[in-house]
Amino acid sequence: MLFYIHTEPNGLWQGEPILTIAQAYGVADKIILPSQYSMVCGLISPDLMNQLYNAADVFILLSRGEGFGLPIVEAQSAGLPAIVTDFSASAELVETGWKVPWVPYMFMPGTVQAIAIPPQAKLALEAAYQRQQTGDDEALRQATRQWALRYDADQVMATYWEPALARINQELALSGAEDSTAEPESPSSQRPSSAAETEDQPVLAEVSYG
Repeated sequence: MLFYIHTEPNGLWQGEPILTIAQAYGVADKIILPSQYSMVCGLISPDLMNQLYNAADVFILLSRGEGFGLPIVEAQSAGLPAIVTDFSASAELVETGWKVPWVPYMFMPGTVQAIAIPPQAKLALEAAYQRQQTGDDEALRQATRQWALRYDADQVMATYWEPALARINQELALSGAEDSTAEPESPSSQRPSSAAETEDQPVLAEVSYG
């Protein structure tokens, strides 16, 4: 078994010291890392990422929380089943893979994230391996890709954005029509009726020089 880990391996970006952990467990020789320069500078092309996804048996992203989780969708779009933390956006994005239970983690007061339970992650990996060994992997990959395609940009635009924008335009048009039928206030109703009412009001004057 090999692990391709697409990350910074020393914990510099609030991550974990992957290499230190791997050495402690005696699996450092099982890890493949990308060129850090290429990754940081954005030199790893979409074509290469697609090849990596297709070469793998399972995608693992046991993060503490995701705003969306684009790599999860990318991997599944290539037909790669995913193992994720059953928390935040990750739980929504995975249907055909495995969701790992978690324990709460508070990195600052009032903010909760999730730490995946390691033995449960191990069970998910074993289940993915068994699917591959029994020949069910291809069917799972096809189902995974079909699930991910619902997040295709064109489909999201047609299914969600265009109806929403049409509804907003309709509401704006109705609001504009209502405003145009309202009677404007007369000039006299906008002026104070007595000198007493003008005592505290500023006086604006136009001054010309010449």
